[in-house]
Amino acid sequence: MTIPEGWTDDLTISLPPGRTVDELATRIMRSLIVHTPFEEIYLDTRKAFSLSSDDAHLAIDRVQGGIIRALTGRLDNRSDKIKDPIAFSSFEAAWKTFPRKRWLPWKRVPGGLWERWYEERKPPTS
Repeated sequence: MTIPEGWTDDLTISLPPGRTVDELATRIMRSLIVHTPFEEIYLDTRKAFSLSSDDAHLAIDRVQGGIIRALTGRLDNRSDKIKDPIAFSSFEAAWKTFPRKRWLPWKRVPGGLWERWYEERKPPTS
């Protein structure tokens, strides 16, 4: 697939020295799982990691993207560690919480708290 002119497939952000992508993803995930309002997550993320407005929005988006990818139950749906490290980190963190499928460590069944989180945030159907 060709990327449109002016776009990039690089979804990385710059973090302050000593801070890691895993710390960023974990902090956002802890807020998401208890249904912290978006604005609070956004402000906390900006302050804790000295991020610009755009980078804070991107970080929150990519954490949720990684969780949703993990919920597909497909390990091959994991984001690229170099081009999308935040989604990669949140995928890995969510994946580790899923029950194993037939005792195989690389096979997981989506479930648990992240599946409940997803179900609780879906709009009601009429």
